[in-house]
Amino acid sequence: MKKGKWILALCVSCMALVSLTCFFRHAHAEKEEAEPPKTKYYSGEAIEGAVLQLIDKDGKVVKEWTTTKAAYEIGAELVAGETYTLHEKSAPPGYLLAEDIFFTVPLDGKKQEITMVDAPTSVEIEKKDKDTAEPVYNAVLQVLDENGVVMDEWTTDGTVHEVKGILTAGQKYIIHEKVTPVGYKQSDDVSFIAPTEEPPYKVTFYNVKIPDDVPKTGDTYPMLLIIGIAGVALVGAGSILWIRKKL
Repeated sequence: MKKGKWILALCVSCMALVSLTCFFRHAHAEKEEAEPPKTKYYSGEAIEGAVLQLIDKDGKVVKEWTTTKAAYEIGAELVAGETYTLHEKSAPPGYLLAEDIFFTVPLDGKKQEITMVDAPTSVEIEKKDKDTAEPVYNAVLQVLDENGVVMDEWTTDGTVHEVKGILTAGQKYIIHEKVTPVGYKQSDDVSFIAPTEEPPYKVTFYNVKIPDDVPKTGDTYPMLLIIGIAGVALVGAGSILWIRKKL
């Protein structure tokens, strides 16, 4: 049979529908089953801003485009019976790169439906006591980008906090302790690189307790008392010296 050419309508709104005769969906991943068959659930919501490529068997880029909410159509460039690759060159902020999808243009022109799924970036952050490894409560933490922009902020409650679908894969970020819980020293900033693949990246942020013999934040009374006593003693000593000098 002589190979003919077919029209591929790429419904690629990064749910990315590639249609065709082939429909390609580029969707937001919600969750994944652990047991076979491994099924990815997606919201069906179109993702804008992904750069996708259609590549032929020789590695030549047939088409490259940036996804929008609207479908993207490719004309008569495809050859029936040939195998192509749908490749995500860059993912939009908050998402991981999807794996390549390989497909063959059908000889009979029948419609295919292919779904490409972008999973959101995910970083799990927990706050613990350095000595006991117990959760630390009431710390106010922030995730900052390299320009100091606050990407996320929360108060620790003993659970693991997930920063999901916010960070750009491969970018550097900083975990900063904005408010330190009573009884602890302030933690130093911790930097990390947002993951470029699943599973979620995990960070444990530690606090060190202030020793019992060191006044804690807010314990000003003992210190003020010590300063007051020392001040009175110095004034008294000065008065005695002045009187003696005068005599």
